Amino acid sequence: MLLFLSNWQPIFFVAACLMGICVIGLLFYFVKVWCRARGEPDGSGRISFSSRSVADVMGKVRLEAGVQEVPMSELVFDRSGNAESVVSVQSVGMADDVMDEVSKCFDLIGEMDGKKEDFMRMMSGLEGIYPEMADHPALAEVRAFIGAHAHFALSKQELATFWG
Repeated sequence: MLLFLSNWQPIFFVAACLMGICVIGLLFYFVKVWCRARGEPDGSGRISFSSRSVADVMGKVRLEAGVQEVPMSELVFDRSGNAESVVSVQSVGMADDVMDEVSKCFDLIGEMDGKKEDFMRMMSGLEGIYPEMADHPALAEVRAFIGAHAHFALSKQELATFWG
């Protein structure tokens, strides 16, 4: 009888090792599935989500004020909204750049207690930097911006002298 058990001992050892490997493998598999279900990292550096998308969990993305979605076919770079008078993208950006520069001039004059004459000198410098603004469709908008944000009174004639 002892001889019979000793012949089967290596087979039992191999079978026990294979069963142990299978149990450990199943344990790791169930831990991985459990982590995925909870949305925890699975060790690969990625976070796995269940079947729900982020929009379902967080809600829809809210656009900033003044931003709207439009189809690509309706996209026009024009301040008036007329597709007939389309202005180039570079030209529209120039008006924004000029208004930004004017704002910086106002800030500088405020810091150094400058006067209207100082502003007029700064504006003549801006006219030299942006000579294309004289023929720009947004020139009236830039002049209105200057009149609205100036720290001193500017007459209509003075505003008309800018790029005039």
